[in-house]
Amino acid sequence: MNDRAGIYERLTALPYIHAYRQLIMGAVELDVFTQLETPVTAGELSGRMSWNEYNTLNLLKGLYGIGFLERDGDSFRNMPETSRYLVRGKPEYMGGVLSFFCGNQGMNLGNVARHVKEGPKPEEHTQRSMDFAAYGAAMRDAQSGIRQQELLDIIHSLPENSSIGRILDLGCGAGCLGLAVIRDAPERTGVLFDLPSMKRLIEETVSLAGMQERASVMTGDFTKDDIGGGYDLILCHSIMLFAIAGGPDFFARLRMALNPGGLVVCVNEGIEPDYSGYDPGLHGVQSPGDADRRAQGAGSGHGKGSRVWPGGEQDGPPQHGNARHKYFEEAGLKLNRSTGEYSGLIAIA
Repeated sequence: MNDRAGIYERLTALPYIHAYRQLIMGAVELDVFTQLETPVTAGELSGRMSWNEYNTLNLLKGLYGIGFLERDGDSFRNMPETSRYLVRGKPEYMGGVLSFFCGNQGMNLGNVARHVKEGPKPEEHTQRSMDFAAYGAAMRDAQSGIRQQELLDIIHSLPENSSIGRILDLGCGAGCLGLAVIRDAPERTGVLFDLPSMKRLIEETVSLAGMQERASVMTGDFTKDDIGGGYDLILCHSIMLFAIAGGPDFFARLRMALNPGGLVVCVNEGIEPDYSGYDPGLHGVQSPGDADRRAQGAGSGHGKGSRVWPGGEQDGPPQHGNARHKYFEEAGLKLNRSTGEYSGLIAIA
């Protein structure tokens, strides 16, 4: 009965979802929340920003109605979580991510019924054919704020963090995430890798960050082209769907590109804590030789040498994920441990 009630509630809310999204994204585009750190009336805000006062009031009332603002008489201000996630410049700002994925670049399924009946069309615009370079500043915004904070939280949680010297950001997009990891340690350097069409965008990002002496750009198709070597960390953010197309050779090249004790960190949405989901969502992979050396001094605890899985130590990964784990195993990489709350994978060579 409860499940049916939950479905009914979701269905009756469906007509309002588009309006809800429009309201939030309109406010993000106008940067309304940055203006509401202190109480302000619609008249004051519209006068300050040269907006229409009547519709400014409607916007503020709408945001109050869905729980994003507090109201005291005619004055409105941010709720605490609104301030945390939607005020531009704060560490966990989500506006850039929302703008990217709620815009034309984002999660658009197209005509679902037609796709199911007819299958994909060769000429259709898919994620594999998207011109990411055209998104420019929008992609930089999407890789700022909370995206960087979540990734740095994972990196900081690693016992190996202090030994990470040279990194590779594979499929780096605009390059902001890799640069954040490089900037996080004064002696750290790195390579930002993506398709040739992305080169200009990445170079602009490096220049804007003033990181030319510490970050270089490399281009190609990482599923088959040379990715360099000598890395202490390889960062793979939201690329596993592409990487799988490279088959076992890609994962073997990851292994070869790492220094002894180096890490591969893969971060992807849609991965469950038990490593299920559409992607090999692992948080720890380790090459056998290094795993054995570390295990000798690790004892029985959940240290670097122990293989830790959700629910305790086991001899191997959950059985339902074996199909997705085979490429790692064939490359000589062992699943090792789960780290952090954000869905992803970490590998050690």
